[in-house]
Amino acid sequence: MRIKRRRIFNLSAWIALLTILLAPGKVIIEGEDVARIEYGFPFRFIIKYYPNHMSNSLDTNPWLIQDIQIQLLLYFFNVMLIYGIIHIILTIRKRMKNG
Repeated sequence: MRIKRRRIFNLSAWIALLTILLAPGKVIIEGEDVARIEYGFPFRFIIKYYPNHMSNSLDTNPWLIQDIQIQLLLYFFNVMLIYGIIHIILTIRKRMKNG
């Protein structure tokens, strides 16, 4: 049973990471200087900032992770929520199979 819980938790963590790619980001523009895109579902845990998005200059910085904020607590909430959903689905499936 313990290995099964670990597998469900591992799957939940990967699904939460995949929501960055699969769920659309939410674009937020704050004034004229800063725009940001928030990723993750249902809680947005990765934020990419675009300072000076209105200027015509190209961003030539080679660092991919610059201006990114990762909120680990929200990521953990996503993992726990997905874990709970998977656990409930497997429990209902087991009861329907046995009963």
